[in-house]
Parts: sequence; C-alpha cells; structure tokens
Amino acid sequence: MFMREFPDGSGTYFREKIRKCLYGETTRAERIEMLVSGLVNGPKSVKPKLHTIRPFSFDKDGTFKGCRYKEGMELSLRYWTGKPYRSSQEEFGRCVCKGIETIHVIYNREGVPNVYVGGNRVKGVDLEMLAMNDGFDSVEDFFKWFNKDFSGWIIHWTMFRYGASAGNWDKKLKSE
Repeated sequence: MFMREFPDGSGTYFREKIRKCLYGETTRAERIEMLVSGLVNGPKSVKPKLHTIRPFSFDKDGTFKGCRYKEGMELSLRYWTGKPYRSSQEEFGRCVCKGIETIHVIYNREGVPNVYVGGNRVKGVDLEMLAMNDGFDSVEDFFKWFNKDFSGWIIHWTMFRYGASAGNWDKKLKSE
C-alpha cells in the first residue's frame, strides 16, 4: 500500500514512479495530474521507483512472523484514495516480486541514522541511490520518512540488488 502524500502534505508520486519503472512511462492522465499538482518539471522529473520498503511483522505477543513476500509472488500495487487506513484502495498495477533484502535504519545516541541492507552498511552514493530507488527525492526526504529505528524488507520488482551488485547497478538494470 502506497501513500499519496508525505507527512508534510507534498505528493509522493509513488504510483507514477512505479509505473515508470515497470512500464517506462506514465499515462497521459497521470502526467496531467502531476502538472496540476505542481510537479514543476512535469513527468520527466519523475524517477523510477525500483522497490518498496515494508516493516517486519510481529504477532500480538511480539513473535516475529517472517516475511509474507516471496520471490516469484505476484504483487498487487495499490494506493490509498484518501486518508490512509480510512479510505478505499485503488490498484494501479501488478508485478512479480523478484527479490527481497533486509533493511535496518538505526539511530545512534547522537541521533545520526545508519542504514544497513543485508547486514552491510549503506552510505554515501549508495545511500543516495537507495533513497532515489525507493521514490524519495533526497536522502533528507528518506530520513523524514524513516525518522526512527526501523527494521524491514526491501521488496524488489527488478533484478537490482544492493548486495553484490551495488558496484554495477546501472549495467544490471539495462540487462533486464
């Protein structure tokens, strides 16, 4: 489930970013909506969203439930039509889960966040890439969303990974 707005009220454009990743373009109606909503540079400034991040799940007693997503599973991509959890959901696409990685955002005592994917620390250009690939315009926006300790899954709908492929991610994407 994807939010239409960030906490500050600005549009996430996650639907358009995912469609651009999956289909290479956005629809005419989506481009008009983006322009009307104030996306300054129109659809060209919408960068593809390569994955989503979802929190770990736990039972009421605190028992870890594991990952409900599996490689090869069909994903129904939806967003809230209004207020999250208080409005209906609209499906805007389907795709196949092509992989899963763990992610942890851990804030130290000074309030500085550290990000780990698959147990490896992500920083610098790789952190910028992670933020952009998850649909954020900047690392700062990523940390506005992940503003406290977080543990979860990166659900991929491309073959891109942050582990061994981090050094040649652009070549990996072009080969799909």
